[in-house]
Amino acid sequence: MKFVLFVEGDTEKDVLPGFLKRCLEPELKPSVGIQSVNFHGWANLWRDVRQKAEFYLRGAGRSPDIIAVISLLDLYGPAIYPDHLKTAPERLTWAKAKVEKEVDHGRFRQYFAVHELEAWLLSQSGIFPKEVRSDIEALTTNPEVVNFVQPPKRKLDDIYEHRLQRGYQARTDGAKLFRALNPTTVKNKCPIFSLMIDELIALARNPRP
Repeated sequence: MKFVLFVEGDTEKDVLPGFLKRCLEPELKPSVGIQSVNFHGWANLWRDVRQKAEFYLRGAGRSPDIIAVISLLDLYGPAIYPDHLKTAPERLTWAKAKVEKEVDHGRFRQYFAVHELEAWLLSQSGIFPKEVRSDIEALTTNPEVVNFVQPPKRKLDDIYEHRLQRGYQARTDGAKLFRALNPTTVKNKCPIFSLMIDELIALARNPRP
């Protein structure tokens, strides 16, 4: 049994299958797989998500092994939101509802990392190089409020430049950090992430035909 995971880029494809599997394993026996599909950009995912979900849920890619198709985007970055939607909850609610209505299938879910995937890393300062830990520590209480003004990846880049005299590299630094990241810590610090994991567990425990 597996989830098919739609992602927007290489970093997500590299790190998310392993990390999400570690999030789910303590609650699911037997464990489930994560098959990632890279759309190479948020715009491609936003445009093609319905067609690709159809392939896996109703078309030639359909399989009884698929628990659900799940799609994940960063809340920060995509130029998709109506002008009147300014806050993270407003944008999250609107975008999730829009995509799920378009796909219109009981085994599809659209999720967002608030405000970026790297917010989850900010929940655990101890996984970072010792030179930057004190700066990260100030952000660990509620990483999902690291915002549209200075999103998590930019925040990390600034900290790395200041402390290490080099920028943060999402694929190399991120891959190492995600391998060390404790899923329980992220769940405790990131309530929107926690809701996603709880829903994935529920979907796996109660698969629908």
